[in-house]
Amino acid sequence: MSSDLLRYEPEDRTLGGGRARVVMAALMGTLLLEALDQTVVGTAMPRIIGTLHGFDRYSWAVTAYVLAATIMLPIAGTLSDLFGRKPFLLGGTAIFLAGSILCGAAQTINQLIAFRAFQGLGAGIGISLVFASVADIFPEEDRARWQGILGSVYGISSVIGPSLGGWLAEYGPFLPPFVTDGARWRWVFFVNLPLGILALIALLLSYPRPRPADSHGHGQETTARIDIAGSVLIAAATLSLLIGLTWVGEGSETWGAPRVRAILGLAVLLAAVLILVERRARAPVLALDLFRSRIFAANAVLTFFLWMALFGMSFYVPLFLQGVLRVSPATAGLAMTPFSISIVLGNILAGLVIARLRRHQAVAAAGVACMTGGMALLTQMAPATPLASVALFVVVAGFGMGILFTATAVVVQTVLPPTRLGAGFGVVRYLGQIGGVLGLALVGTVVNVSLATEMQHRLPAAVTTRLAADGVRLSAGPQVLVSPTPHRTATQAVAGAAAARVPAGTHHAARVAAAIAGEIALLNTVFTALRRSLALAIRHGLVAALLFCLGALLATVAMTRVPAKPEPQRYP
Repeated sequence: MSSDLLRYEPEDRTLGGGRARVVMAALMGTLLLEALDQTVVGTAMPRIIGTLHGFDRYSWAVTAYVLAATIMLPIAGTLSDLFGRKPFLLGGTAIFLAGSILCGAAQTINQLIAFRAFQGLGAGIGISLVFASVADIFPEEDRARWQGILGSVYGISSVIGPSLGGWLAEYGPFLPPFVTDGARWRWVFFVNLPLGILALIALLLSYPRPRPADSHGHGQETTARIDIAGSVLIAAATLSLLIGLTWVGEGSETWGAPRVRAILGLAVLLAAVLILVERRARAPVLALDLFRSRIFAANAVLTFFLWMALFGMSFYVPLFLQGVLRVSPATAGLAMTPFSISIVLGNILAGLVIARLRRHQAVAAAGVACMTGGMALLTQMAPATPLASVALFVVVAGFGMGILFTATAVVVQTVLPPTRLGAGFGVVRYLGQIGGVLGLALVGTVVNVSLATEMQHRLPAAVTTRLAADGVRLSAGPQVLVSPTPHRTATQAVAGAAAARVPAGTHHAARVAAAIAGEIALLNTVFTALRRSLALAIRHGLVAALLFCLGALLATVAMTRVPAKPEPQRYP
């Protein structure tokens, strides 16, 4: 890559104290909103579906946001290195807020999905650039502390996101005739506007302006060499990969399904073409040359495995709590709250320790050890495990993950020169998002296969045949353990079939009651077998997540001592 294309430098390497705090408050506000929208919509979706309908597209209101944000991560990072971060931060925030307005005004589920994708484009720009912006504002000795604070925003969003979404959908503004009871959920999106507008104004007034691209007429040349082909290819490859992994992760398809193989094959083909194109691009959107640094490469791999473990664990531990330990969704959420808090504490502690000791690799190793220990404890969960023990296990794992969120961000800032921070953070965050979806798909595959195998071993074929004849679909799987509706449907189907088989005659009511009681007892035996099978299946899935932790450990070992200063000559 030609160095004349990487001309971005802020006018001031650091800002005054008051101005810097204003900018950081704005960055934290935008990051909080963009991270919140990954979690806040999930709990509001039942109310949204009740208004807009389209249950068959239920998950895509969330998936569309994640897909669009992931695609934008590397693109926005590279372009901000060329032209400065301020215009992209302002543009990304404006797109996010416009998308929020459109989502809140959606009249159909298809409109909502499209507007969520548009909103995700803005979120991807902001998430990619917020962490890189710390280097534009603070000297090197202060960055670790601020990275820890920024990283804690993700933990805070995961704590309050689900609760906020549910509260707004149920208790949001009710101002008839302007806001009806069925339209309360729209404030899940409109609530972004006050804080988002304040953040936008603060960034506009206080964020340092980039220097002109150059004063010798090379600005037009820089613009002409934007990697359009790479941007299109990375968007298409990412979209194909994440859609295929989402199908597998949701359980709607298996790895061997024709359409999964087709779309994943297309993703591999597009990725191969992308690599060829990027190797020749003057300003590649996917900066492969960054991987010449062993430290950066190891840090990127560490981030990849970190997100694989995070997604795999955070999805299936709540399922264990509700399906195996039989606690309510509210109690499960309460039990997972310490996990989110521990991530925040790990973020802050890692920032303080790195700022004082400058021992990046040691801090990262401590985070991996803590995460691995917590995951190992989680693989030992059983139906008799106390709820408090599960909460302790996730706290240990979450504390290690919080440490790693900060450590990996600070390493990028330390080993890369300022002109490559946007590309560096874009690549790392992109790999993390891909890793998370892949980890969820792999853990989900292990859980589904193990659950099916265990149920075959625990239930005689005659029992499953009998229940199928009664209209009970065991293929519904764990849903009957965590949701009252399929449980009630199965019970009613068994009771109705048992009553229909009792011939008319004397003491008919008593014989019907006895028949129903016998069938219900048989069904409860099935539920018990399903619960025990689910417990073992989730344990097997968490073993897979434990292997991801071991991958993170190997990446940490490969990360040599981080230098005190970046070496710009290594990134021509």
